[in-house]
Amino acid sequence: MLTGGWRKCLSSRIGGAAALGVLALTLLASTNAIARASTEQIAIAQMAVAVAAVNDAASAGGAEFAPGAFIVARDKVERGAVAMKAREYDEARRLGEEAEVDARLAAVIARSAKAQRAVAEVESGIQALKDEIARNAR
Repeated sequence: MLTGGWRKCLSSRIGGAAALGVLALTLLASTNAIARASTEQIAIAQMAVAVAAVNDAASAGGAEFAPGAFIVARDKVERGAVAMKAREYDEARRLGEEAEVDARLAAVIARSAKAQRAVAEVESGIQALKDEIARNAR
């Protein structure tokens, strides 16, 4: 028979182990719930990201500076929307991922072109100032 001290120690260890077990089961259930996110939810999220990327590319000037990548991205978003309506969620997710990449490419190309244009304008301004200084030095 266990004495009172040993009984408390054993029961606290068992209680602690039970609490850890409950915590582990709770974490496992949460992980399984996250893993069970439906393909529909994943497709919806990816399409939202793709639409945001296309909008960003548009505001960056993608249609002007990178029309090829921009049009491809916009087309894939439209095809992804059609796939969503047809409940082809894996296809919609794939198209959304591709549209996101194409839109990001268009945005980067547009921003790069704008930066190059700005550099050229600054260089032109510097040259004009150098010419003015040279004329005044004579």
